[in-house]
Amino acid sequence: MLKATINGAATGSYTNTDFLAGDVLVHAPNSGAPVSITWTAPGAGSIALASSVWYAHSIVARSDEIAALLNGNTIGSATVTNGITRANQAALANGIFTVAAGDVLTFNVTKSANQQFGSIAGINATINFTPAVVGAVPGPATWATIILGFGMVGGAVR
Repeated sequence: MLKATINGAATGSYTNTDFLAGDVLVHAPNSGAPVSITWTAPGAGSIALASSVWYAHSIVARSDEIAALLNGNTIGSATVTNGITRANQAALANGIFTVAAGDVLTFNVTKSANQQFGSIAGINATINFTPAVVGAVPGPATWATIILGFGMVGGAVR
């Protein structure tokens, strides 16, 4: 995985529809093993996930398989080929998901089964984490004040 530091057109081989400076790019290994990008939930809560992918290797005709998994369960997948460009990205995984502390969101990139070599894919993902709201539990001093208040109200009623 790498973050592009220049636009594709500046390389002489690629175009700006392949990638722009700042894009996250992944080259699927020729071995067929996945390359994984992971994010770990810092606590309990929810994530709003918006993700898409594109083919960033227009100088060759190959394809990659990309899967989004939450704790090993597939929540989205896409195949990227020359027709899936930076300008018309394929949706990968989108939605709101409940997470616990330590849950792992993974993006796996592998070469397509019928390909001899892997190729470059771009990944665009926004993960907005919202911590769970924990109900407030009164402390001992608050309980003492509440009990004293009930006692005073009861005494005033008599």
